[in-house]
Amino acid sequence: MAKKYHLQQQPIPDGFRIFEERLEVKGVVNYRAFALSFCKGRDPSLSLKSESTNSHDPNAIQVHGHWKGWINRHRETIGYVPREVAARLAQSGLTDLVAARLLKTYAGADGFAEVLFQIVGPADRYVEYAALAGSSTARAKAKVELGNVEDAILDLLATIESGEKRSKRDGLGVAPRPYLDLAKIYRKCKQRDEEIAILQRYDQQIKAPGKVGEQLTARLSKLRGGR
Repeated sequence: MAKKYHLQQQPIPDGFRIFEERLEVKGVVNYRAFALSFCKGRDPSLSLKSESTNSHDPNAIQVHGHWKGWINRHRETIGYVPREVAARLAQSGLTDLVAARLLKTYAGADGFAEVLFQIVGPADRYVEYAALAGSSTARAKAKVELGNVEDAILDLLATIESGEKRSKRDGLGVAPRPYLDLAKIYRKCKQRDEEIAILQRYDQQIKAPGKVGEQLTARLSKLRGGR
């Protein structure tokens, strides 16, 4: 069994930043022999190659493993970038501008292989990518950075409304994060009445326990006390 972490040996290039923190190379089972050799090899690194001729997924991106063997340095396909990530990269025009940063390799005694990696890309293109990725709150944050504040507010309001409908239907607490992010936007825009309104709206919902909800309650109490 061999489990290794590689971030210290994989510096982020100047002008780049992390786009995806932790991804698993997909389809490793179809390249098991190469993947195991990669995980056990010396000085491993990854590279990406667009596979636009792929008939099943024109956005497909191959993950190539590079490692030192006993004599030569090897380069072989060991799997693919997750489909949803490859689609976002294609949509934002970043497929050929990003790189793979090796995070972890694992080779099990039973022939199991696992490779984890990060996606890094041009720092000035991150917000554009993030607007397509992650949760509704992540997309809203990216839109704020792009200057699309109204779009961010509308997205968060839609998420909040959907969560409230689900809460009433299932009797479960709402997720507090969209309320918090929207309250922060209102605070940043100096829209005090709107911030109080969204905090009051959260206060009227069924709540799940947690620190984020406690932050909302404390903020509302502070605003009410400051009137």
